[in-house]
Amino acid sequence: MMPDRQDLEIAHGMNAASFPMPAGQRRLIALLLLAAAAFAVAGLAAMFALSPKVLYADPWRFIAHFLTAPWPWNVLEADNGHRELFPNLVRVLELDWLQANQWLQITVGAALACATAAVLAWGVRREPVGAAAKAAALLFAMLGIFWLGNERSLAHGNESVHVYLVTLCLALGCWLLSDRSADASPKRLAIVVLLGTMAAFSFGSGIACFAGYVMVLLLRRAPWSSVGAIAAGAVVAAALHLSLGNTGLGNAGGGPSLQLVPQLLRWLSAPFVYAAWPLLDSNAAAQIPVAPARDACLLLARGFEGLFGQVRTAVWPNALLAIGGMGWLLLSSRATWRQPAAGRMERVALGMAWFALTVGVLVCVSRAGYFVQYPQQVVAPRYLPWSSLFWSGLAMTTVLRWRPSKPGYCMAWALLAAVLLVPSQAWMAMLAYRTQSLAELNAVGAAVGVIGANAELGENVPSEIATALPLLRRSGTAMFAWPETRAMGESLPADAQTVVVENLRLAPVANRLGSPGYAVAFELETSACPRLVLVGEAGKIIGMAVRRGRSAYWQGWARQESGPKARVFAICESQITPPEAGDSREVNK
Repeated sequence: MMPDRQDLEIAHGMNAASFPMPAGQRRLIALLLLAAAAFAVAGLAAMFALSPKVLYADPWRFIAHFLTAPWPWNVLEADNGHRELFPNLVRVLELDWLQANQWLQITVGAALACATAAVLAWGVRREPVGAAAKAAALLFAMLGIFWLGNERSLAHGNESVHVYLVTLCLALGCWLLSDRSADASPKRLAIVVLLGTMAAFSFGSGIACFAGYVMVLLLRRAPWSSVGAIAAGAVVAAALHLSLGNTGLGNAGGGPSLQLVPQLLRWLSAPFVYAAWPLLDSNAAAQIPVAPARDACLLLARGFEGLFGQVRTAVWPNALLAIGGMGWLLLSSRATWRQPAAGRMERVALGMAWFALTVGVLVCVSRAGYFVQYPQQVVAPRYLPWSSLFWSGLAMTTVLRWRPSKPGYCMAWALLAAVLLVPSQAWMAMLAYRTQSLAELNAVGAAVGVIGANAELGENVPSEIATALPLLRRSGTAMFAWPETRAMGESLPADAQTVVVENLRLAPVANRLGSPGYAVAFELETSACPRLVLVGEAGKIIGMAVRRGRSAYWQGWARQESGPKARVFAICESQITPPEAGDSREVNK
């Protein structure tokens, strides 16, 4: 199915008026472009709508470091093996300017994702291939960046900055090196080395950009002087990365070398796990709301688990997909290397795939011991942005080499891939939504000073929350910048009006953060406020609640107070104001 380069050149030079495109083909191309735009819009919507606007997971640790370490070490020091210089600059600016409200990271991450997509789209548009191949390649590029399987980077502001800065450096560098003029331009080689260094100082995976760059040069048979210059740049970037102090890699631990190959195979196959999640995982299947679909998925998932075990720890048949992918990569690389006139984006796409494979090797080597202890983490969603690029790059280079005489097959393959990924958009969006809700509930608890000992924390670490809280309280940032938190322990104004709620429930809990408190739950149909405060019998604010999504159900936490009664009030901005007037409803604890 691989085309001859002469066929492509002839097809590109054909007069469209002499050979008008069939109407059916035009409609399919339009459908491909519409699908690409739909995935891009969905990914961007997830970034802005589903990203937690509060601290969650690693940011608790980051912000404590930023508030205690002096400049410039607060942005230079490594964390868990990653030296995130450029993302840390964004985070520190957000802390200083916007009270760590996550919006700057979300916006910058979205801009970087769009920039990566724009670079790939511009390169695809310049390829000397037919419109069908271009549309299919563009769709696969958008899938690699914006498919919601990547929700861990799309819907987490702190993740999106480093992930999409690395992908932008990768795409730009591979494009600059894909043309022979780079060999005669020391300036261009220097720019690529700077891009790779920026990627390395954005996240640990960024150093693998140099592997992608080198492969692009090798695929177009560049002079060894160009290859050597990029390789030397990689050595300098790695040495600079290590010379600044402890990288934290020593905490990763080593593992049995025999585990590395199956770990890598499982790592590469992870996108397929999440693309078909309810069909392979009975826990995921049980959450499907439609009974017939739920029953069918449960049947398939239980069959899979009976044969191969839990999907997130199973080696087979997942490994077969990865083995096929690596064979596909080798064959595609050989075909492109043997064709000196291959298109620039063919090489760029293969550079992306080799980059992703290199990331997988680095991850499995540096986290080998961790993966032995927690085998399900090999296919954790946080790695999907990298493994997705592996398959996206392979698909792009394949459709760009497709015979122009058979565009229907190319378009059908791309559309089939998009259709098969549509259901996963729903369950990965739901995963992001649940994470956002959990992050908000935990942040409310941190603001009140009460989080139940048995409360779900997700990726939040209690010790990191406890370390950050006094620092945040002193600086008045994050949840301590909320007007509700500033009013905690204060009395209500005499003219404050209550919000009518139903079924107020206060359950005593052991507190992770100090003295025992209460878990709060109630129903309230309408409220213009993002959070509500709970007022004790003495008229002082003792707790806070947050709405779960768009439902009428609210959850929160309250400090323990003597007295049998409590009431709920709304507080917006700096004043206590009810969204709608009503009599208070007192409820026994």
